[in-house]
Amino acid sequence: MVDDVRKPPSKLFRYRSNETEYFWDDLDKAIFERRFFMTPATIQNDPFESSPSIVEVDPVRLQEILIDIHGSSPIIPKKIIEERIGREISGRVYRSEFKHFSAHNFELVEEYSRQATKSYRSLAKRVQIACLSEAHDSILMWGLYSNSHKGICICFDVAMQEHVIGEGLVSAVEYCSNRPSLSVEELLSDKVGPDDAKIMQQGERLFLQKSADWAHEKEWRLFGASKDEAKGEYLKSSSLVPSGLIFGCRAEQQQVDEAFERYGDLIPLYKCELSSNSFELRFRELDAR
Repeated sequence: MVDDVRKPPSKLFRYRSNETEYFWDDLDKAIFERRFFMTPATIQNDPFESSPSIVEVDPVRLQEILIDIHGSSPIIPKKIIEERIGREISGRVYRSEFKHFSAHNFELVEEYSRQATKSYRSLAKRVQIACLSEAHDSILMWGLYSNSHKGICICFDVAMQEHVIGEGLVSAVEYCSNRPSLSVEELLSDKVGPDDAKIMQQGERLFLQKSADWAHEKEWRLFGASKDEAKGEYLKSSSLVPSGLIFGCRAEQQQVDEAFERYGDLIPLYKCELSSNSFELRFRELDAR
């Protein structure tokens, strides 16, 4: 899998609106601390985000898999049994009556499958994403993500990193014609119950696949994970080094002036301008007034 991971480009860009109440705080953290605001994967603007097609496993096949892994009397986690029967049970009752399932108990096998799917959906709610792009001159993205060209685009140099997916590292989005799928069988291992490590591995793959309709965004992502359902947090990334700040062609001069006061000694500032004879954006480096 590592061999298939794309090498990051030398520069990446992050579009930001200037309308949010945390606009300057967000910029300060990105430029001074290299920390990035992450949003939950489940509330991105793509409704298919983190929502693969779930491929159910035939109960007979799943039963064969479980018996092959655990033997003829697999241990079924207490939580799965409680979910199935709709009530809590004591440890004594669990050990004496429910700990092992028979080779013909398809109801528990099906419950096992539902729990694996539920575990993935729970993970999806904890995953956080920060989105970046290879492009800084996209008219469409300036309009969508930078408040109709009134916002900014932060420029980053991409430092050397191991080309693997992980927290604080950037990973390329793959644009696909077919919706990604997730098989329950892929989530199982020699552990008792759904395997969290396999769920995370499959989740990373799925969080990097989007419809080809989004290919113009040339997106790269930072990933983080919360212990509980994600609500938006900051994540530090050593692989992204701030190298410039671009203001949209409709940016307010007051914000440009304040940016010079805050960051003028650290990074160059640019202003986006319209080409006089084509549908292109031009960029002019600004001098402090």
